[in-house]
Amino acid sequence: MRKHTPSAIALCAAMTTGSTATAEGTWILGAAVFGETGVYVGQSDDVSLVPYIAYETERFEISILDGLSYHVIARDGPGDSSTELSFVLAPRYAPDFGDGALFDGLDRDTAIEAGLDGRYETGAFFVDARVVGDVSNTHKGYEASAFAGVQYDVGAFTFESGIGAKYRSSALNQYLFGVSAADATASRAAFSPGNSTTGFASFSAAYALSDSVAVVGDITFEDLGNATRSPLVDRSSNTSVALGLIYQF
Repeated sequence: MRKHTPSAIALCAAMTTGSTATAEGTWILGAAVFGETGVYVGQSDDVSLVPYIAYETERFEISILDGLSYHVIARDGPGDSSTELSFVLAPRYAPDFGDGALFDGLDRDTAIEAGLDGRYETGAFFVDARVVGDVSNTHKGYEASAFAGVQYDVGAFTFESGIGAKYRSSALNQYLFGVSAADATASRAAFSPGNSTTGFASFSAAYALSDSVAVVGDITFEDLGNATRSPLVDRSSNTSVALGLIYQF
């Protein structure tokens, strides 16, 4: 489904784990080898080198993968709890359809989505919820997700793991997996996925080589739900793996 997948999001979160962002700002530079199973018909498993550039302050974040984020609320609570609510503006990259007659004429543009992301942490436990919708009039849909898990340190390692669920509107699913009546052909039947709720899970790890350099990794699994009935899809799930190196200053 490339490229803004759960694994990419989780990898970026792992990259910034332990970041010491200040009012003056912190730069994060790096690159990761990113592998993903192809979910579309004829699409081979993909491995690519993905660069990562981000800049963070106490309230503001910008990265080439996840767009813009402004923390409207960022405060500590009782004990070791904290609450964060952010406005986000991010790209949803166009589906990576395969070649061949099955996909001829199915043009998709990259969309720009805006919404809110909230996170609550207490001890090692966290809950993250996110709602984004298309503001570029590209797919005209929206997505809501919730993710719960734990984050903990073991020596120089930081681990994060959890499970979540996504709700996608019919318009977004049409953009990702659908075939309109106008686009139907003899080899490509019309298909309208409708709304969907799917599950996903991820595990991320970061190993600090120094105060400013870390090795990071991530694996994410996502169920495709009713998208498996699409004539464009030949897998029931999507799995992605990433391994990278980052530098903060």
